[in-house]
Amino acid sequence: MTRNRLSLTMLVALTTVPALVLGVGLWGVSTLIPQCAPQIVDELPSPDGANTLTTFSVQCGLDTASNIQAAVHPATSAFDQETAAVFITAYDTDSMEASWADESSIAVRLAKTARVTRRVNNVSGISVIYE
Repeated sequence: MTRNRLSLTMLVALTTVPALVLGVGLWGVSTLIPQCAPQIVDELPSPDGANTLTTFSVQCGLDTASNIQAAVHPATSAFDQETAAVFITAYDTDSMEASWADESSIAVRLAKTARVTRRVNNVSGISVIYE
C-alpha cells in the first residue's frame, strides 16, 4: 500500500504562493481604479470660531462631472468628507460663493445653470440661505 503524502513544506508552498499572487494582482488592479478624493476650495471659520464652512469638489477620475459641495464641521477637527455635514451638492458648475452671514447662518450663491442634487436649509443647527 503506497501512501502519497505532501510534505508540510510543499503544502505551505502550494497554498501560500497562489495567495500571494492573487493578493499582488488585486493590489495592482486597485491602483488602476480612480480614487474619489475631495479637493478643498475654501475653508472659512464661523464668526464665533465654533465651526468651519468648507467648500470642496470631488473628483473620481477623468469622466467626473464638474461639481462643488459645501459642508460644515467643528472647527476643532480637520475636514473629513465622510463625517462633515454636507448641505449642498451641485454639478455642471465649479464655482460657488458660500460665506457666514453670522454664527448661525450661511449665505450661498450659485450659478443658475448649476444642477443641484442636494440642498438642505438647516445643517447642524445653522440655517442656510440660498441667494
